[in-house]
Amino acid sequence: MLVGPSFGADADTASCLDDAGLTRIARVRSAEGPASFVRVVDQEGGVPTVVAPLGDGVVDLADAFRRASQRSDAGDAADATWTIAAGERSARICSPVKLPQAAIDAETHVVVAAGLNYAAHAEEAGGGDVFLFPKPVEPSAPYGRVVPPAGVTLHDYEVELAYVLLADIDLNDRPTR
Repeated sequence: MLVGPSFGADADTASCLDDAGLTRIARVRSAEGPASFVRVVDQEGGVPTVVAPLGDGVVDLADAFRRASQRSDAGDAADATWTIAAGERSARICSPVKLPQAAIDAETHVVVAAGLNYAAHAEEAGGGDVFLFPKPVEPSAPYGRVVPPAGVTLHDYEVELAYVLLADIDLNDRPTR
């Protein structure tokens, strides 16, 4: 889920999200199977339970946010909604972006991770500065099963916080403040 957690959140986090009044979107499979962007209409503990489809053909993340904000202002009465039962989460809630392993392997898209990005982790690793590195793995869906590749004997589980850039950035034109 974007603009909110994609995992079971505690009551304080869910309350904070509700109080912020932010439009939240997710990628969810319909009952027929295809995944599409939806606006989160209702949630329980930060997990989407009722969503409203944003319409056919919305594949651009920025467009999804625009449409979700416009629909949110218009209210929910005109929107068709889907209910997501607790037992359906792993099959219906998808990763926020569709980024297949083939695109990562072909280096047409890249996932960039930050290492030693908080004090406890840096201390645990013996110190050092924050660094960026490519993470050549397809994003997994919330609640979905993670299966390690053949031959992997030690599987490290991590929870990642991600930002999806909606526009290109120029690293030479950084903000001064």
